[in-house]
Amino acid sequence: MSFWLNNSLVNSEEINEQRLMIADFQFTAGSKAYENAFKSCLKQCIPHHYTEGELNKGETVCADRCVVKFMKANLLIGQYIQQTKFANPQNMGAYQNLPLNNNNK
Repeated sequence: MSFWLNNSLVNSEEINEQRLMIADFQFTAGSKAYENAFKSCLKQCIPHHYTEGELNKGETVCADRCVVKFMKANLLIGQYIQQTKFANPQNMGAYQNLPLNNNNK
């Protein structure tokens, strides 16, 4: 039972397992991209020995630029994949074997 949603809304809508799996896959991929950006930018911009309680201006600017580069790269890769790979299902290769594909049921 959900305390946050009206029960009539929960009962009237069917849960689509395929969409749920896609959403989980996208969330996991986004979380992993964020984690990789964080680790890389931390390693690149913040010294391993902390001398101050807060970031100095140089560290802040470096981290900001680093994260922006990761986000732009992620956006460009996503756009490229949408325009090329997913435009034609035959180009998807290994993705054909994912349980998300209706043809494998």
